[in-house]
Amino acid sequence: MKENASVALLIREALQEDIGKGDLTTRLCIPKERRCRGKVIVREEAVVAGLWLLPLIFNRLDRKVKVRLLAKEGKKVPRNELLATLEGPAGSILTGERVSLNFLSHLFGIATLTRRYLQQVKPYRMKILATRKTTPGWRFLEKYAVQMGGGEIHRMGLYDEVLVKENHLLIASKSWRHADTLRGWIQKVRRGVPKGIKIVVEAQTLREARGLLSASVDKILLDNLTPKQIRKVVLLRNRKGKRPLLQASGGVTLETIRKIAGTGIEEVSVGRLTHSAPAVNISVDIDKIR
Repeated sequence: MKENASVALLIREALQEDIGKGDLTTRLCIPKERRCRGKVIVREEAVVAGLWLLPLIFNRLDRKVKVRLLAKEGKKVPRNELLATLEGPAGSILTGERVSLNFLSHLFGIATLTRRYLQQVKPYRMKILATRKTTPGWRFLEKYAVQMGGGEIHRMGLYDEVLVKENHLLIASKSWRHADTLRGWIQKVRRGVPKGIKIVVEAQTLREARGLLSASVDKILLDNLTPKQIRKVVLLRNRKGKRPLLQASGGVTLETIRKIAGTGIEEVSVGRLTHSAPAVNISVDIDKIR
């Protein structure tokens, strides 16, 4: 994985935030000439995501720290698996330890939760997508972690898809909530859409979904519909063909996603993957001190 501008900025700011004017504890307690090895170990079963950040972090902090990566991105690893080693100046390893673990524990957590969602829908051919509910500045990394867990990124931002939601429609005109008028309005919108960009429109009721099935949209986002309602929309759509694509969203959990998958819908978007994934327990064990 190559470093991009957003990742470089995030690493720089994370180190500055933690170190500030200097690591007082390390400066006062650890001799400059002291060297050691640090073993990066995961303390619970998890999916690897973002391990390639380690050399980027330590290269910025101290190029004398040699990083060896031992686990593959996207791989599920067991408890107490050795992920990487850090060798070099002990002071630099200690200074960079917490920042490194903050990155890894968060990204491993997202990938691991995504994999759990996918396991719930394994018998079904349904895609699980991340949303824009990401930590500011972390979107590239968080969506990358979703991919490592087996999910997909949906859209990165406001610039790569036309997603017409309730508030867009409400502000544009309340009358466009009637199917005939809405279809005409979508046609006008489509004429201004850049080539290759998809149009997705949200539906919050069965009536809205029915109206959109005959509109020129690429996908309908079924927001907070019940599995029973989703199944009805899927059956109505299937009578006409396989377009538009259908995506479910709204409060999807590990307990509810299997029922949603059973409706035959193609996609589900899950905000919890990025905004509520629990951190994975990862630590650095120091040995070979000299």
